[in-house]
Formats: sequence, structure tokens, C-alpha cells
Amino acid sequence: MKIGILTFHRAENFGAALQVYALQEKLKSLGYEVNVIDYRCNAIEQKYKLFTLGYFFERKNIFISLQTMFERILTFNLRKNKRSKYILFWNKYLQLSKSCTLKNIPTSYDYYICGSDQIWNPGILNGIDPVFFLDFIVKKGSKKIAYAASLEEYNYPFINEHMNDFSKLINNIDSVSVREKSVAALFQPYVNSKITTVLDPTFLIPAQIYKSILIKPIETKYILVYHLTWSKEAIDTAKFLVKNTKLKIIQIYAGLKPFRFFSNSKQNLGPEELLGYINNAECIITTSFHGMALSIILQKQFFVINKGAVSRQCELLTVVGLRDRLINNYTEIIDVKEIDYHSVSSKLDINIYSSEQFLIKSIETENIN
Repeated sequence: MKIGILTFHRAENFGAALQVYALQEKLKSLGYEVNVIDYRCNAIEQKYKLFTLGYFFERKNIFISLQTMFERILTFNLRKNKRSKYILFWNKYLQLSKSCTLKNIPTSYDYYICGSDQIWNPGILNGIDPVFFLDFIVKKGSKKIAYAASLEEYNYPFINEHMNDFSKLINNIDSVSVREKSVAALFQPYVNSKITTVLDPTFLIPAQIYKSILIKPIETKYILVYHLTWSKEAIDTAKFLVKNTKLKIIQIYAGLKPFRFFSNSKQNLGPEELLGYINNAECIITTSFHGMALSIILQKQFFVINKGAVSRQCELLTVVGLRDRLINNYTEIIDVKEIDYHSVSSKLDINIYSSEQFLIKSIETENIN
């Protein structure tokens, strides 16, 4: 049986790269023939173009547009280097199909799986992309599955306004799962079949697989601050933790900014390098969902900075009993104990099993709902 995965695999983003890799590897371990369909989504392609005048015209505020343009010019080499690392990762670890657009998506697969990540986020896609709802012609008998689809809270007004479109698209999928209970609650009243909540695919493969592909950093004895969105609170928390120790602070930025060329500041890392920095850290402070997820998988001490709209982080932390790791500032960590990963693992294993069962039953039965 052949399975084709459709997701944000071409996003030059740590979480996007690892979630599709993990889903692919999990399906392969179950004995399926798997491809990541190399769909060239225009919104994603434009977002990661090395240079385009479109950035100048996409904002109404001319000063912000100018700032964005200058930042992209100044970080051109950083972005070029980062892109080369992601291309290497895709070519090395993903079993890609031929490149395609909506007009020529391959029809030869027995199963199509859309997910995970924020594939239903209209803010990222400039609206609705039907491909990420598997709304295209497939061969007779092919089954469509959504695994751990997600979006952001700020999307809710747009979604409610266009709920008829969303419900029609979701009702066309044979088996539906999302990553957050809040997303399931949003769509369930408008969808005929049951929507299941599952874990992000990064949890479907063991830590040892990640350790087998990471690149170990030369640095040791450090607190890692991983900024998805820049956070002064994250830096202050790291400074509090290293006080009266010999630990240093290393900062990694997901978004590239000029004039951050200090020895402890890194911006253009590939997925294997960032995995290495997480695995080698004494503690991680992050604003990133997948920075948090990989910290859990690799059983690291960590804290997540509350930057607002953090339902994704809250729900996962609640599942594993680590809600106290979501903080507003360093004053909230004074009495927080080290993470007991024996307790975390027991909770996580239950959810991993149920997530695996959703995949297996979606593939092997006519209808799980």
C-alpha cells in the first residue's frame, strides 16, 4: 500500500522539517511505502524566497515594508546558507515525489495523509489551500486522512466567517484528527464524523532516531534560548538560571535578524544542528512549540515563555503533566522542581499509543468513526 503525505515540508522551519520526517518514519516502521508529495504551495514558496519585491508591497505601512526589505537584504547570506542546509535535509531524509502543483498532484496513492503542523492556518496560506484538505482528484478507492492538523487561535474569526467552506472540505476527508482539543471543538459541530485529537507526529518516533541524525555542537555546559519569536523574558530567565554557575547562554533565532553576530548567537542552523543544541543543553528556554516538543522527547529540563495565543503549548503541557513549565517570567521558576520524566513518560505513552491507533485504524479499516 502506498501512502502520500501532504504538509509544509518545504518550510525552512525546524518543526516543519521534523514533523514530516517523523510521520514518514512512523509510517515506514508500520510497513507502508511512503512518499512526501513534493507539492509546491505558492504561499510557502513565496514566504521563503531569498529575495522578492513582494515584501515591499505586502504591508500597508511603508516604514515597516522598508524595514523588512533592508532586513532581508542584510540577512541574504544567512538565509541562503540556512536554505542550503534545509535542502540537504529534505534530500537526505525525505522520500520525495516529483515536484507538483495542484494541477498535477499524483493520483497513484492508496492513501493520502494531510498533516501535521498548521496546514489549516489561513494566515500562513493567505486563505484556504484545498490541497491541505486533500480536495483534489484521486484514483477510485483511495482514502483521505487528516493527521494532527492544526492552526492558531487568531484564525478563529476568519474560520467562523468561512465555516461553510471549512466544513465542506473537512467532511470530504475519511478520517479526521487534529492536534488540539480546541481545534476539534471549533470544527466538530460542523463535521459529520468524529474528530479525534492526537499528538504531533514528532512524538511518534523514539528519541533514539533523533539522536541518530543530530549534529553534536562543540559547546558544552550551556542554557539554550530558542527564539521562535524573540523574547526578553526568555533571556532574563536564562540569566537567572546561570547566575552563580559556570554555565553560559546560547541563543538561537528561528527568524533571521541583522546585527546578531555574537559568539553566543546563532541564526542559520539546519534541523540536525538545532537538534544537537537541544540535546546537549542543560536547560532550554523557548517560545517554540516544537522546541518544547523536542525538549520533552529528549527528556530535557525546559521552560516555555508565554507570548500569548499558546493553546498549542498549554494543551500538550497539560497532557504530560507539565503545565508549570509555561511561565510569564523568571520569577515563576523559583520553586519549580526538576521534571520527573518517569511520570511524564507514563502519560505520554498512553497518548502515543492512541495516536498510533488512529493512524493504523484509519488505514486498515473502512471507517473508524
